[in-house]
Amino acid sequence: MQLADVQETHFEGKKRAAFWNIYPVCSSLILNPSNLTTVLQWQCPPPQSPLPKLSFPPHGLLMSLIDLFFVHRNPLFPLLHRPTFQRDLDSCLHERDRGFGELVLSVCALGARFSSDERIFDDDAPLNSEERGHSAGWKYINQIDILQMQETTPSNALYKSLVVFLSSTSSPGPIWILLSIGVRHAQAVGAHRRTFLGTKPSVQQELWKRAYWALINLDSFTSIFLGRPKATDPAEYDLDLPIECDEEFWEHPDPEQAFKQPLGQTSLSAYWRTFLKLIDILAFAQKNIYAVKKPPEVWGSSDLWGSSWDARVVSELDSALNQWVDNIPHHLRWDPHMQNLIFFEQSCALYCTYYFVQIHVHRPLTSIEQRQHYSGMSYSSLGVCANAARSCLHVLDLHSKRQDFHSPQYLSASLSVTSEPRLIPTQMSNSAVILFNSAIMILLNLWSGKRLGLATDMKREMEDVQLSVRILKGYEKRYQNAGRMW
Repeated sequence: MQLADVQETHFEGKKRAAFWNIYPVCSSLILNPSNLTTVLQWQCPPPQSPLPKLSFPPHGLLMSLIDLFFVHRNPLFPLLHRPTFQRDLDSCLHERDRGFGELVLSVCALGARFSSDERIFDDDAPLNSEERGHSAGWKYINQIDILQMQETTPSNALYKSLVVFLSSTSSPGPIWILLSIGVRHAQAVGAHRRTFLGTKPSVQQELWKRAYWALINLDSFTSIFLGRPKATDPAEYDLDLPIECDEEFWEHPDPEQAFKQPLGQTSLSAYWRTFLKLIDILAFAQKNIYAVKKPPEVWGSSDLWGSSWDARVVSELDSALNQWVDNIPHHLRWDPHMQNLIFFEQSCALYCTYYFVQIHVHRPLTSIEQRQHYSGMSYSSLGVCANAARSCLHVLDLHSKRQDFHSPQYLSASLSVTSEPRLIPTQMSNSAVILFNSAIMILLNLWSGKRLGLATDMKREMEDVQLSVRILKGYEKRYQNAGRMW
């Protein structure tokens, strides 16, 4: 091609529709829609039939289920900002916007786990049967069309609420896929980066930050439970931790006073920041101990392959865990007689997860193969795992014994549907699986001790296992996954 030919080439100063449009395109962009719209349908075929209208609970029950969600679920696993959610609900946005309507239904489904109102159960579930308790909330979840969910549905919250609900049922299969989709959608808008939506705090920024950290948390636990790869990688996100400020102080008529926790008032969100620091340690363990190809193999450093690498990583992680537990906020340090029941549940969640992570870090060194290389450290790790399992069981036992929660802040939500105190056993996020993991570790310790000729208290060990079964029996009244673990 000659220079003259290049100079005569005409470049359009606009996008060429044939290469940018997603068909069917808006009729206003088509000169002759009668000729084209019947042809250009291959990329976005129209739905075969309109989605059915969403059916919400009666107003009184709707508000009660939302209260139960924000009292019992949101303080332990922050998903939503109640003032924003309530404003949208009061404006009847759920009746006009399907995305928000489905989010409301998912909140109702999670709140139903803590309700005893007969209207939350499936109409076909037999009375006084185990199936009836397990049907709580499904009439709301089944209205959500997963394939039609929008990637910007309020801060990606719908994906997470679906995962939380399905993870404790007998059909948890979709959660790994849903999590992956949720992570990709959040990354697509840039929620994994520190500079997303600017550097000045805002409600939307904090909601997206909260959303991505929730995805990291769910992804870490789901990959452990299912034995599958993670969708999130600590090397690929740099967003800050959520601000330590309670939701009611996020907004203020004076913008300079927004996101400022009053002096002397303990923040409920201190728990979540502390929890996420622990999840960071867990994520490091997953990448460096449980990966198919560990870093030394990727680097080609043969001197660090196998047991040597595992031992070094476990030693580093052990130090990180010790530092983490030393820095737990004072109001969340373990106290079985803690009067503030929100802080009590948060403390239970922190310590149970801490013991679970401790087991997860040390477990690789307890195998027979590892004992042949690092016998001293392996026996030490076996003891650490057994002690952590017993401690975790002790915490969950005390938590289960305080399930009536006779305190004003809990009864205000629990009594909004029924005049009787709530006696429905509840489990914290992942507590059934953590409990099961602890019981298995106690049994493995008992078996290993007998095989190695070590002195073990079989009676005490089996009492601990039986205790875990009794707690799981309490959980199973509403959570199917608990009934599958004993």
